[in-house]
Parts: sequence; C-alpha cells; structure tokens
Amino acid sequence: MNKEEFLRTLERLLKSLPKQESQKMLDYYAEMIEDRMEEGMSEESAVEDLGDVGVIASQILSTQPVKEKKLSNPAKVLIVSLLILGSPLWACIALALLALILTGLLLILTGYILIWLIPVLACVFMVAGLIVCCVSILGSPFVMASSFTTGLLQLGVGFIAAGLSILAGLFMVVVSRFFVRMTVGFSHWLKVHVFCRMKEVHLWQS
Repeated sequence: MNKEEFLRTLERLLKSLPKQESQKMLDYYAEMIEDRMEEGMSEESAVEDLGDVGVIASQILSTQPVKEKKLSNPAKVLIVSLLILGSPLWACIALALLALILTGLLLILTGYILIWLIPVLACVFMVAGLIVCCVSILGSPFVMASSFTTGLLQLGVGFIAAGLSILAGLFMVVVSRFFVRMTVGFSHWLKVHVFCRMKEVHLWQS
C-alpha cells in the first residue's frame, strides 16, 4: 500500500469525524510517512511501518469524545406539537389513574369500616344502656314519690338497661378480639396481594 492509498483508506474510515479533525489526522500521518521516507525508507515500507490502517482508525475514533445527538428544531417542534395536541388524552389518562387510586383507597377504607362497624355499634349500645340505666335508677325514687307503680316500672327498666349494657359490653370485647384478628389478616392480605404485587410490577418495569 502506498501513501495515497493509505491516506484515502484512512479518510474513509474516519468519515464519522468532523472534517477539520479528520484532515488533521490525515496531515499528521502524511507527515509521518514523509519523515520515514526522508530517513531512507521506501514509500511502501514507510506505510507498512505505521501499522494496519484499520487499527490506526479504531485508535483515533476511540479517543474521540462521544457527543450527544441533539434533536433538530423540526423534531423539537414536532414533539411539542404532539404533546400539546395529545394533552386532552394525557389529561384523561391521568384523571382515570387518579380515580382508580382514590377508588382503591376508598375500598380499603370501606373494608376497615365494615370490619369495625359491629364492635362500634355494640359500644354505642353499651353506652346508651348505661345512660338509660343511670337515669332510670337514679330518677326512680323521685317518680315513686308521686306514683309508686310508675317509679317501680322505671326502676325495672333501669335494671334491664344495665343488663343489656353489660351484655353489649361483653359482646363488644369478644367481637373486638375477633375483629382485631380480621384486621390483621386483612392488612396482611393487602400487603401480600396488593402492595407487594405493585412493588413487583414497578421493579419489573424499571
């Protein structure tokens, strides 16, 4: 391979470089060939002494900084236009996702409310029974002063309310223990079947 063939091949291999940088490399290796020829080497020997032109081109390209490709102005305008034109679609998708998230949260909250609805009602019934018991028993002597039968009836209502209140309290304690276990189980189910699945999907997508 002579000097001209070497430089022509090198120029073809360096076509990805800017014209100024490529020409700088061509001048450099042309000068190296000429220096060797001045030292008495033949043109072919001088070219061969430089090494394989493909290896030289690879070394030159590997030392060049990688430049990020920037979008052209038409491409930027196209992307912005698509985003603007598609904004109603993106807005609908975002609102739908938000609605799904809120629906999921409301369903979870509803599940906890339903779990604790019976113990709460039992507690309300117990408190109401205690109030009726206290009012009836404490007020029965005053009612007996005017009407013994009515006062006695009111006293009996107080004792009945006290018994119902005690039963409601016992029922609340027993049911609360049961619903505590249900709450723990429901929370564990949510963790395994909802949150862990969401985490797995997120990791898989990332």
